[in-house]
Amino acid sequence: MRRSILAACVLAVVLGGCGGADNTANTTNTIEPRNTASSPSPEASDDNSGGCSLLTARERRSIAGKGLNIVAPSQAAKDTVECRWVDDLSSPAPTALRVVTTPAQKWVLRLPDQIENTISAGRVEPEYTKRLLAARKRVFEGADKIGDEEACGMFSLLIEANTGNKNVREIVLYEPAEAGGVTAIVQSCSKGVHTLLTYHEIGLAPSKPLADAMVRMVSIAHKRAIALW
Repeated sequence: MRRSILAACVLAVVLGGCGGADNTANTTNTIEPRNTASSPSPEASDDNSGGCSLLTARERRSIAGKGLNIVAPSQAAKDTVECRWVDDLSSPAPTALRVVTTPAQKWVLRLPDQIENTISAGRVEPEYTKRLLAARKRVFEGADKIGDEEACGMFSLLIEANTGNKNVREIVLYEPAEAGGVTAIVQSCSKGVHTLLTYHEIGLAPSKPLADAMVRMVSIAHKRAIALW
């Protein structure tokens, strides 16, 4: 049975709880981690084909309450497709919805950074530390050896290590937005595909209706993303 988690506060997956300003400043890095010398890094690509087909205009309107029909320029990582819709390109802080999807086998290339951050935070039980280190070793041995089910299992393991919730395929979290309010973020991984959805509007605040809407949107986009790959 698919389960989803609502983070009722600003929660970084690799931190596993509410933190102060120093922690929340790095929440974006937990979603799309910075590259380090010890971790494989995706290359930039201009190929965005398919990303803008993952959500219809009607579906985008259902979460924003207005049309999000302008496609903003973006550059997807290699082996990734994405699309970012906004209501106004001239605004410094537009209402924006972004979807990014990549094969889970490629997503795991980012896993070593996330595991390192998780363990460094000191909030993980020893049993999970051992499992996380084993997962990181598997990535270093070659992501091409990791199958679809195992890749999404690593996604679930990362969440379980921080929250204690097992068999999780989706997680909703929030991070502070520079323009005020929060950016809502939802991730999903199943059938060998990882999909991420972000939404922001000025003054946005965490709520159950927002979390439900994010889960609904990522479920729709994720099903299409599976067919896309």
